[in-house]
Amino acid sequence: MFSHIITYDLSLHCRLGLSLICAFICGRVLTMTEKLLRYHRPILEDGEIRYDFFYEQGQTMIHPALDRCCFILEHDGVKIHWLTDRERDSTDADPANRIVEADAQRGPRPLPLMQNEWNALSLKLTIEQQQDGVRVSLDKNKGLQHLQPRVQVKGDFDIEVQFRDLKIDDVYNKTTGIALVLFFDSNKGDNCGFYRRYQGYTNDGLTNHHRLLFAHKQTDPDGNLVYSGTPVAEESTSGRIRIARRGRTLSALYAEGDSPFYRIVTTRQISADGDVLAPIRLLSQAPGETSVKVVWQKRTIRAEEIIEGPGPSR
Repeated sequence: MFSHIITYDLSLHCRLGLSLICAFICGRVLTMTEKLLRYHRPILEDGEIRYDFFYEQGQTMIHPALDRCCFILEHDGVKIHWLTDRERDSTDADPANRIVEADAQRGPRPLPLMQNEWNALSLKLTIEQQQDGVRVSLDKNKGLQHLQPRVQVKGDFDIEVQFRDLKIDDVYNKTTGIALVLFFDSNKGDNCGFYRRYQGYTNDGLTNHHRLLFAHKQTDPDGNLVYSGTPVAEESTSGRIRIARRGRTLSALYAEGDSPFYRIVTTRQISADGDVLAPIRLLSQAPGETSVKVVWQKRTIRAEEIIEGPGPSR
C-alpha cells in the first residue's frame, strides 16, 4: 500500500486498535515524499488483497501497489506511479511521476470515493498465461519487474530459462533487457545475473549495443562490494539462458533461438559456503524512456536439492 504527500515529512506508523496511523510533521513544501507499507509475503497468482482506508481529499489516501507499480486513485480515474528509491534510485524516474493509461481504464467516472469516510478496496493479481509461456511487458518509466518462481536450490545445479519475442526499445545511453538472477547465502554475499540486454554507456568500449552480460557481485574482506562482468555482443530475440554450478565454479551458457548447442560465455568462482537460498528471479529492466517485452517460455531446474516455497527475500 502506497501513500504520498507534496511535502517534506518525518513520518511514523503506529497501531491504534485494528488501524494503522501515519503521523507526519510538515516542513519544506513542494517536495514529493513516497511512503510504502508492505506485507513480508509475496502475493501469488490469483491472489487478492483487501483493506479499508480513510479518505480525505488532499489530506488522507492509501493507494494499492504491486511491487513498485502503484495505482494512484483520483476522482478522474486511476494513474500509474512507479515507486523510486529517491536519491538512491538507479533509474531516471521522477519521484512525482504519473502515467495515464487510457486504454486500461475501467469502472465509473468519477471514482466513487467517499469523502471523510472509510472506503473498502480489493486488489486482485492475474497473470496472462500464453500457450507456451508468460508474457511480460514493461513500458516507459516502469523500472524493474521480476517473476519469482517459488523454488530455491542447494548444492550443484543447472538452471535454464527459455524466452522468445524479445523486443527492446533501443534508447541511447540506457540499459534495457532481461536476466536470470541468483542470490547465494554465503559469507561474501555472492549474487549473479545473466543478462540479454541493450547496453547504454559503459567503460569497456562496448557502448550502445546489444549484448550478453554475466555479472557477478561479492563482498571482499574489507566489506567493499566487488563487481566483475563479461560482455559478449549478441542480438538474438529468442534463446536459452543457462547458469550451471559445479563446486565453486559458476558457468554462464547461452543458446541462440532453437539451437541445441550452447556456448560458454564465462566462468566465475564463488564462495565455498554459498547455496542459492534466495528465490530465483526472472528479471525485466526498462528504466526511463525505454521499454521491453518478452515471453518467458520454459524454466528447467536440476539440482542436488530443490526446495519449494518463497524463501528469504533479497
